[in-house]
Amino acid sequence: MCVGYTIAQSLCNHLYFFLSHQMMSLDDGRTSPIHVHVDEETPVHVHVKKGKKSATAKAVDGRMKRTRFARGSTFGGPGNVRRPPSSRVRSPPPPSSLARSQSPPVKEPWVPAPGKSTRGGKYAWEGDSARLEINPADRSALRRSDLEGDADDVRGADARQYEKRIDSLMTEMGTLRNEADLVRKERELDKTKDRLDLSQHALMRQEHELREAKTDLTVTERENERLRRSVERLKDSVVLTSSEKSRMSAEKDLLLRKLTQAEMDGSAASQQLEELRSTIRRLRDDKRMTSEDSIALARQKDLLMQRLDEFESTNRTLRTLLQDQYRKEADASHIMEQKDVLMRRLTDVEADNVRLRDDLLLKEQKLEESLVMLEAERGNARQMGNVQTSLETTRAHLQKELRTKEADNNRMAVQIRGLEKKLQQERIEREHTSELLMGAKDKAERDKEALKKATRVQKQRAEQSENTVDRLNATIMEKEAQIADLHSSIGELKAQNNRLSQQKSQVESENAVLHGRNKDLDRQLRDTEDRLRANTDTLTERVQRQANEVASLKIDNERLQNQVSTMEDKLITSQTDVTQLKSSVRQYENLVTEYKQQMNASQREAESAHVRLERTELERTRLQEESTEELERVRTRLQQRLAELEPLPELLRESEIKIQDMTDRINAYEKRALDHTKLITELTVKVEDQSSQLESHRSKSHSAEDEIRALQTKVDALQRKLEESDAQNRDLVSVIAKREDTIHDTQARCDELARENSSLSRQLEAAIQDMRRQTDEARDKASNKERSAQNRILDLEAQLSRVRSEMASIKRTREEHERKHHSKLQDLTDRLEQANTTNRSMQNYVSFLKSSYANVFGDSVLTSSPYRSPTAIS
Repeated sequence: MCVGYTIAQSLCNHLYFFLSHQMMSLDDGRTSPIHVHVDEETPVHVHVKKGKKSATAKAVDGRMKRTRFARGSTFGGPGNVRRPPSSRVRSPPPPSSLARSQSPPVKEPWVPAPGKSTRGGKYAWEGDSARLEINPADRSALRRSDLEGDADDVRGADARQYEKRIDSLMTEMGTLRNEADLVRKERELDKTKDRLDLSQHALMRQEHELREAKTDLTVTERENERLRRSVERLKDSVVLTSSEKSRMSAEKDLLLRKLTQAEMDGSAASQQLEELRSTIRRLRDDKRMTSEDSIALARQKDLLMQRLDEFESTNRTLRTLLQDQYRKEADASHIMEQKDVLMRRLTDVEADNVRLRDDLLLKEQKLEESLVMLEAERGNARQMGNVQTSLETTRAHLQKELRTKEADNNRMAVQIRGLEKKLQQERIEREHTSELLMGAKDKAERDKEALKKATRVQKQRAEQSENTVDRLNATIMEKEAQIADLHSSIGELKAQNNRLSQQKSQVESENAVLHGRNKDLDRQLRDTEDRLRANTDTLTERVQRQANEVASLKIDNERLQNQVSTMEDKLITSQTDVTQLKSSVRQYENLVTEYKQQMNASQREAESAHVRLERTELERTRLQEESTEELERVRTRLQQRLAELEPLPELLRESEIKIQDMTDRINAYEKRALDHTKLITELTVKVEDQSSQLESHRSKSHSAEDEIRALQTKVDALQRKLEESDAQNRDLVSVIAKREDTIHDTQARCDELARENSSLSRQLEAAIQDMRRQTDEARDKASNKERSAQNRILDLEAQLSRVRSEMASIKRTREEHERKHHSKLQDLTDRLEQANTTNRSMQNYVSFLKSSYANVFGDSVLTSSPYRSPTAIS
């Protein structure tokens, strides 16, 4: 439809120009002629009053004179025609002024027609395209017989030469405009091709590095929803446009009707023009004019003007309709291009969603595996707790059995010293673990902050690179559309050029036929030239207004694109902030759940410790009661069995040493179990709860120290009692012998427990090593990813700087080309103004010739031919 629009518009313009050009020689009869009757010997002075010229017209005339004299054209020689800016009659210039340098001649004083006022001198007329000199023989006034012969031929030759020059100037202007448009479009094509190549290379470099960049699933889903909504809106708009097909068909029918009406008006105007020509030809052949002929000629002229007005109105409405149709089709094509772009983006986003769903499934599988591993570790921890409880029960049983031996003062002292050393070691270990936990907490916080900053910077840079890639894709699509439009417009211009050349040949053939017939109709040339000048002025003003509108639209488009890019950046940043907030909320929720679990575990441990303390107090009281009872029983039998127990002290010492070794081993196992439990709690419990646990342990240690002090006082009392009842200890040997069997049994059970504890300790050590290795691997992976991300970000920044420099250079070249094009356009406008001034000068010269001929041959013309009316002097 765009091609049809351009063809119809060009046809309308050419038809209007042809009809207006054919009307150049018709007279509208608006000027009032003046008939001058003078004697032969009376000189006549004709003063022509002209309108004032504008400043621009004077400047153009001065520039035309300078260019004519500077170029040394054929209008300045003695045998050629000169082009003065006015139609005044001048005397011939002296030959010395023509042989000078390229400076313009000095302005001579004005001499009115017919050249001189003295008698017996030479008459001279000089204009733009001709020069006339008359030397009368004996008379001062000229008659028609003096210039009879070749005057009509000279006028016809001058008119044909003038028309040929006008045609050559018009063709030259058309070719220059076409060449300028073609050069401009070819340069724009080259620039767009270079930009496309640069952008494609940049995209090929960036695609390899941006393939691994992943966007968040929520952001992509939101964008997918937004695109779907936009596609649905486009579908709705498409449905609406389908409902408007009837209206579009009606508009097309109206456009076709207007085209046919314009063609009919043009054909009617041409027919009316042919009729007018036939009447004029008939009147010229008849050599006389009646009143009926003049009335018919006036009626035909009125009908022709009416047809031309109708044609102009229909042509104007047709142009408006064509412009509206072209604008609507351009909007429809733009909407279709936007729809295609949105569909492509929708498919890309759906593919990204599928890929992210696959990644999410893989991560869920890994999470399930980690949960299974966590449940296994919890089962191991429960087993360790059960083993610890069994160890505690066995320890309580052994203590119950050992505390029945109140006579073992040395063993009790050793146990008390061992307990004191153990408490001191535990205190030192607690302080060391608290320091380690504080350092680990600070390090973990620093690592967490550094990782958060690095991930935030990487996300921002990745989003910026993705935004640049989207903008480059959009610019590439726009440039491709512009290239396609330019190719189509070039093809249309070529076809239009061919058609114009054909039409030009036809018009030239018709002009060659019509130039011979337009000798007597040259009086309307001034009006048509004025109309053409007004049309050219209006066209130049329209071109300037359209150029200003295009520049303003470009500025508005760039501003809107900048606003859209800033809004997209803000949307992306807000989306990243939302995802970060969600992740932080999830982390805080996990921390709260872990803290709750740790608090529950610490409460359970405190309750179990309280229960154990109550049990120990009950056992202590029961042991005291049993010891008092046994002491009372032993006192009665101690003297009797003292002699029998004399070899038993050595065995007792050996058994005590064995029991001490067993207790030491049990303590070592308990220390190991405590160390393993501490490591497990270090891996699962955070730093904040450890501080509270340390405080609780410190309070417990203080309470234990108080209990130990109380026990120490009680031991001192017992030692005093044992020193008093040292003799009664021998009775206990028999009891010890009986209980050695039980000791052997407990020793076997302790060996089994030691083996189980050693296997559990090995498992714990292996698990700890695995956890440490996994943490090291995770840290190495994170550091490697961070380094690769930093390198990738640096490369992207370098590429972005290169792209910006390339865009700046392209912008500079574009501005330079625009300046060159503006200068060329200014030159073309200057040449057009020069052509207009030459046309006006030729017109003035023709009017001057007509007035001069009328002044010279006025009487003879009135007497010889009724067809030639007297010349109008304005």
